[in-house]
Amino acid sequence: MESTLDLGRVYTKVLMQLDEAFFLVENATNGTNRLIDVNEKMCRILGYNKQDLLGIGLEKIICLEDRDILDKNGRHESKVGFRTKNGHMFEADVDSVVVQEEEIWFSYHTIKSVVEPFAQRQTKESSHTAQSLLKSENRFRTLVSSMNDLVVTLDEQGCISNILGKWFDDDHELEKKYVGKRIEECFSDEDGMVHRQAFEEALKGNKSIYEWSLTSEGRVTYFQGSMSSVIHDHTTEVVAVTRDITAMKLKTLALQELYAQNQAILTGTAEGMIVIDKEGIITYINENVMKLMKKEKPILGKTLLELVQMYQDDFQVLARYETKEKMILEVLYSKDECEYHLEIVKQSIAMAQESLGDVLSVRDITFKKKSKMREKNIYDAIASGITVQTREGQIRFANRTASEILGYEIEQLRLMNSYDEAWKTIDENGNPLSRDRHPSMVTLSTGKEVTGAVIGVFNQVMNQYRWLLVDTRIIYEEENNASEIESVITTFFDITEKKEWDKRMHQAEKLAVIGQLAAAMAHEIRNPLTSIDGFLKLMKPSLNQKEQMYLEILFDEVAKIDLVTSEFLSLSKPQDEKKRLLQYYQEIIEPVMKAMRPLATMNSIKLDFSSEMACDPLVLGHKNQMKQLVMNLLKNAIEAMPSGGNIKLDLSGDEQFVKLKIIDEGMGIPSERLKHIGEPFYSLKEKGTGLGMMICYKILRDHGGEMHIKSKMYVGTTVEVLLPKHS
Repeated sequence: MESTLDLGRVYTKVLMQLDEAFFLVENATNGTNRLIDVNEKMCRILGYNKQDLLGIGLEKIICLEDRDILDKNGRHESKVGFRTKNGHMFEADVDSVVVQEEEIWFSYHTIKSVVEPFAQRQTKESSHTAQSLLKSENRFRTLVSSMNDLVVTLDEQGCISNILGKWFDDDHELEKKYVGKRIEECFSDEDGMVHRQAFEEALKGNKSIYEWSLTSEGRVTYFQGSMSSVIHDHTTEVVAVTRDITAMKLKTLALQELYAQNQAILTGTAEGMIVIDKEGIITYINENVMKLMKKEKPILGKTLLELVQMYQDDFQVLARYETKEKMILEVLYSKDECEYHLEIVKQSIAMAQESLGDVLSVRDITFKKKSKMREKNIYDAIASGITVQTREGQIRFANRTASEILGYEIEQLRLMNSYDEAWKTIDENGNPLSRDRHPSMVTLSTGKEVTGAVIGVFNQVMNQYRWLLVDTRIIYEEENNASEIESVITTFFDITEKKEWDKRMHQAEKLAVIGQLAAAMAHEIRNPLTSIDGFLKLMKPSLNQKEQMYLEILFDEVAKIDLVTSEFLSLSKPQDEKKRLLQYYQEIIEPVMKAMRPLATMNSIKLDFSSEMACDPLVLGHKNQMKQLVMNLLKNAIEAMPSGGNIKLDLSGDEQFVKLKIIDEGMGIPSERLKHIGEPFYSLKEKGTGLGMMICYKILRDHGGEMHIKSKMYVGTTVEVLLPKHS
């Protein structure tokens, strides 16, 4: 290992304190040269800043005919003509030294003479320069003597000419013992041969670094030396620097012993192992890693960064986790058209609180990853929604069906609670469901599993409520059921369509029963009713005025009974008329509006119609039934507005349905009564039978349509009729 003392820096620091002007030149083999250092006095003489001079060619400041100062080896003196920044020329005596370092020549030049005009060419010796150089040499010796390193100079024969360093400063007898000896004579045969070979290499201009050891009283001391040549006055000298590396060597040997002791463990482990020293160099890699890597790419001796760059096209980082102690990477590695999921864990290794590097453990988690993916695919293929909640109700897992039913992406669900307000959860009766009544929270709070609970949640994507059949199951922290609850699995089926179908079936059963009753009642009531009506008409001429007034009341009541029986008959008797394509506005809506406009006018009501459709849509149905449907709904709207106002009929549609909205400005319908609309004999009107809306629902059911009612108290009611669209 090289000395920690930068001799060049020390040397430069010394020279900077000299009173003489000096400059240092690098002479390249291609003939170019450039200034690499100057002191302040030289800058003042030439009129430049130091930064302006560094790096420029020597021809900028000296005359061309004086450039031969660079071609003379060793130490020599010359007269040189200089050029200042403002173009002024002067001549000076220059003392030059040329040396070689690793195939590059350097020349050091000191101006000795007082600056004089160029034409005078006078030579003056400067004793002050010699004194300053001697002072600099003494200062340099003092600096070297303070170092822990030993500096030895050797002549061309390999004899020691000088020894510097505090090892010998206090023992002059030792210095006398070694000065003048050949370097190999100072060591044992083996170590002497090492020093001699290093010396011969230095003479050739090659810097040589070597190690040797010394045993004394059973204690081994390790050293590292370096030798390089210096040319001075046409004479080559070799400078040898030696350092005590015992502490570092012992640590290295300890680390090697540690590696040797753990070699079997590192080789036999199922994981891949990579060892990196504190300089970032890969020093060990086991067989498991080699099986993953391409063998044509050498790895040992590379840095971790170089390894990443070598395989950057093969790796894709999927996830990264980092703590103070370790870093974990999950990567996808592609090789030979195969993909491997790897988990790489980086941990530091240390000895006596000193970092020795890092260990990378590489684990193939492909099977684990594929198993998780297969498990996920299985969960996603299940037709029921599945969520897993923590003890706090936080959702930590949801399958794809749960995402579709609830109307949120899986990533969004993992940030939500099972009782989140965004779902507007309601119970089976349509009432808001509190947090403590939610099935999963019931299980978490009581420890009892729930089976067959029915709740409604609002799906924001579909913009409607979905009815769910919910079951819960408990996962305990330990296998026995006596331990604490870890989480709750909630499974649920979307029963919205079933619930709607059950409702329709229930309604159909009602209609069927009423139809059967209607036929019997129409037969049993109509016959005596006809007789009553006939005899009343016969009695009318013979009655006085007061009796005739009572008779009119009887006629009205008979008419109401006849209306009820007529409505019963419309529910029971089959339609002989065949369905056909009808123009919705021209054949149904417009005639009904004309017929109902007088009644609306009498009640101070204005009828308005608007359409978002480009042409009159076609619907398939019975014309009279369709007209009866619209008439019943329009009549209900008029009767709901005793104080007058506006009724809007709005026609729109999509790819599936034609939509007609009838919007009134009546008092509205209370929410608790909305769900009973359409039930037989349930009416909001004082004299209503409740059969009119039931007939409307029957007509829509026969035509494959739907009806939705929305109402707000003191604002009004909107009835939306949907019929299948035809072209």
